[in-house]
Order: sequence, then C-alpha cells, then structure tokens
Amino acid sequence: LDAQEISWRTSTMSFQQNEDLGSDDAVEQWRMKKLLQNLQDARGNGTSLISLHLPPKEQISRVQKMLREELGTAGNIKSHANKVAVQSAIKATQNRLRL
Repeated sequence: LDAQEISWRTSTMSFQQNEDLGSDDAVEQWRMKKLLQNLQDARGNGTSLISLHLPPKEQISRVQKMLREELGTAGNIKSHANKVAVQSAIKATQNRLRL
C-alpha cells in the first residue's frame, strides 16, 4: 500500500465511525480531515511555500493589500536567492487570489 491509499483508508474508516453525526456533518468532517492532511503533507523549498488562511468573511481586497505590502517588504531581503524566492511566492499567491 502506498501512503495515499493508507490515508484514504484511514479517512474512510474514520468517516464510517462518525456516521452517527448525520450524513452532512460526517461528510464535512471527512472533507476537513482530508484538507488538513493535504496541508500537513505540503512541502516547499525553503521560502517558496506560503500558507494563507482566510476567515470566511474576510475581504479579498484587504488580503491583496497586505500581500502588496509584504511584497514591498520582501525587497529589503539581502540575500538575492531568498528575495527572489519570497517575491515569487508572494506573486504566485496574488495570482491565485485573482482567480
């Protein structure tokens, strides 16, 4: 068995154990567990990975403004390699928000 299949089987067993919660709650709980597992498994190369958590009612324009400020601040990083990695990660995050 590979890691993904084990993860799926574990999630399925957990889902079956929680059926008494009601089908909608159990599905939502399964989705949340799967999302958290995917986030735990995510890996980046040094400073190339950004985790951006938005509350449900957060205004996208406010987050975009924060990212613009962070992009400006990233220009102060002395190491060229780190500066480029941070700036490209922030730009990729900005592009994802535009979708």
